[in-house]
Amino acid sequence: MLFKFKIKLIMNKKLYYFIVGETSGDQHAALLMKELIAKNKNITFAGVGGSKMEQFNFSSLYPMNKLAVMGFWEVLKKFSFFKSVEKNILLDIIKKKPDKIILIDYPGLNLRIAKKLTRFNFDIIYYITPQVWAWKEKRINILKSCVNELIVIFPFEVKYYKNHNMSSSFVGHPFFDEWKPTSKEILRKNLGLDASNPVLTLYPGSRQDEIKKHLQIFIRSAYLIKKEIPNLQIVIGSAPNININEFYHIEDNILIESQFPRQALECSDIAILASGTATIEAAIFSIPSVVVYKSSFFSWFLASLFIKTNFIAMTNLIAKKEVMPEFIQYKANPIHISKKLIDIYKNKNNYNDILNDLKSVSKKLGEPGASKKAAEIIMGSNDH
Repeated sequence: MLFKFKIKLIMNKKLYYFIVGETSGDQHAALLMKELIAKNKNITFAGVGGSKMEQFNFSSLYPMNKLAVMGFWEVLKKFSFFKSVEKNILLDIIKKKPDKIILIDYPGLNLRIAKKLTRFNFDIIYYITPQVWAWKEKRINILKSCVNELIVIFPFEVKYYKNHNMSSSFVGHPFFDEWKPTSKEILRKNLGLDASNPVLTLYPGSRQDEIKKHLQIFIRSAYLIKKEIPNLQIVIGSAPNININEFYHIEDNILIESQFPRQALECSDIAILASGTATIEAAIFSIPSVVVYKSSFFSWFLASLFIKTNFIAMTNLIAKKEVMPEFIQYKANPIHISKKLIDIYKNKNNYNDILNDLKSVSKKLGEPGASKKAAEIIMGSNDH
């Protein structure tokens, strides 16, 4: 009897294969895993991901930090490595025969994987789909022909896919599932900051390539701002796996916060952000910010050929206007950045208008429950 029960348990086991390549994806995947296990304790996980996913008995095929590369030229320099990664992931999937394959963001690799798996008839779900509406729109053909289910986190994406005769499910932004609003006073106290003095937070990015391009610009901008706002406190929000001092010597009067980087952003009055997930977090926290993007000339030249939107920051795309001023490539210099942030901070009417716009963006992103909704959709697809 016990033997039969064990056989039944083994037969009921489900394997879900995740492919995640960035810090934000690791966070969202971990939240999703938690909800999936809550619904079915017989689900096991495999694939590629980060440290937050490891708490769910997940072992990554590759260290995720080796996959976090930004820009065409930067990827091209590691072409042979990425081809090897792609090949080994495909072999691992074919060997393990997972019940579901869950792709999270990271389109450079994930779309190629999806395309090459088509003939094997796997159940492929794309959670947090590529921004095909912004650039390289032809990639939508891969989503249409190779992916079984699209789960989106931005409200306008449903209409976009519908216009291309594709169905998708909007679940809201998973960030709301892990965020508990806390007063700036408490957050500053937790970080050892003076609650009565203003805070500028720098978010140079989570990838090494981003930090190399951004950090010096951000710090020089911060010091120019501090000349105009002498009591300003400067904080750098850093990913836990990054040693900021390896990229630039940081003076003692700047706090580096790697344990709780989101608290560093949430407690601030103004911020300088690398383009990416941080712009959404700043919108949810209602932090007036500027957005910076700088890559190699070759990478930016190629990207500019495909970009079809007026903005690169997701907050601005959702607001349909420049709520967060953008400084891209040659415009990303400390004088321009500092001048704009000083103006935002000192002009209280402008500052309050930005706060209202950010709150409006945040409302459009949904409410807590995104991960739970995504788990329900995933477990319902193809009757698994």
